[in-house]
Amino acid sequence: MCGDRAARAYRPGTTSRIRAPSPKNVTPLCESVMRDAGHDWSNLGYMEADIVLQNVNSGKAAILRVTHPGGGSSYAISYRPQKIIESYEGGEKPAVALFGHYHKFDAGSIRNVWFGQTGCAQDQTPFMRKKSIEAHVGGLVIELEQDPETGAIVGFRPDMRRFFNRRHYVAKGLANNRWSGHGKPQMIPRRVGMI
Repeated sequence: MCGDRAARAYRPGTTSRIRAPSPKNVTPLCESVMRDAGHDWSNLGYMEADIVLQNVNSGKAAILRVTHPGGGSSYAISYRPQKIIESYEGGEKPAVALFGHYHKFDAGSIRNVWFGQTGCAQDQTPFMRKKSIEAHVGGLVIELEQDPETGAIVGFRPDMRRFFNRRHYVAKGLANNRWSGHGKPQMIPRRVGMI
C-alpha cells in the first residue's frame, strides 16, 4: 500500500522500476527487491484496498481492508483508527482493518472490526522529534481464525515485532549526536579583559 507521494510517482499500469527512488518513495524499490528475491509481491494500489478472505471449504468470505490514511498522530494511539472505523457507513465495515501512516503499533477491536496499526520501517525523524511523536519501528504479524460456516473472523492474534538498530546511533558506547548536523561545538577563543 503506498501513500500520496509513491502513488504519484508509480501509477497503476506502469511497468517501469525505479532502482534508486527518493527516500520518500520506497514503494517501487521494495517491489523490485521483493520480486528479484523471488517473492510474490502484489502492489495493492493507492490509499485503500479490500482483500477478500474466502474460506477454502465453504466459500464464505470476509473482507480485510489495508489502509494508508492521512492526518497526523494523536495523543491516544488508538484514536485515529477508532475514528476511521466509526466513520464507516453501515454495510461497508470490513472484518479486519490494517492501518499504516501513523508509525504506531496497536491492535484491538472497535465496532466489531478487528484492527491493527502495522508499525513502520522509518525511525523517528527530526520533524517527529520536534512534535514529540514516537515511531514504533517494526512490523505486525497477525493470525486470523475464520468460521467456515459464516466467513466471520472469530480470532485475531497479533504479534508485534519491534526492531531496534542502536548500532547505527551508537559507536564504541558513545552516542553519535544524530540530532546534531553541525559536528563538535567550536569554542570561541577568549582573553581576560576583553569585552
